[in-house]
Amino acid sequence: MKLAEALLLRVDLQKKLRQIEARLVSNAKMQGDEPPSESPVNLLLKFDDCNKQWEDLVRRINKTNSLTMTETGTSSIADMIIKRDAIKQKINALYKLSASATIELNRYSRSEIIQRSAISVPDIQNQIDEQSRDYRELDTKLQALNWNTDLL
Repeated sequence: MKLAEALLLRVDLQKKLRQIEARLVSNAKMQGDEPPSESPVNLLLKFDDCNKQWEDLVRRINKTNSLTMTETGTSSIADMIIKRDAIKQKINALYKLSASATIELNRYSRSEIIQRSAISVPDIQNQIDEQSRDYRELDTKLQALNWNTDLL
């Protein structure tokens, strides 16, 4: 199995776990002597089985990410994921900075205080564009690695 397939399977297992959990909650009570539409005991067994599959799969994904080196041999897939997440955090912070530095001209009288941006919004937007490009390039490399890497 390729790493990318395992990642897709992980998402499917997470959805299945949420669905079983919802079914557990809806079948936790009975009305009078009417039995629930599904046995909570059986649902718990299904949940445990699915949860075990998810746990094993995530363990294998993490092991693969940690031990698989990139084509340059200088970093692992896990290192690339951390770098991608750090870039995403920077992009989000820059977006917030840009939005808060953008001045709306809503003066109603001459006595109101004029607000000015403390930073150059176009410069921040350029940084966002550069960081977004870096994110896309790194994410593309990760996707390629995921489809070419066997799950350990």
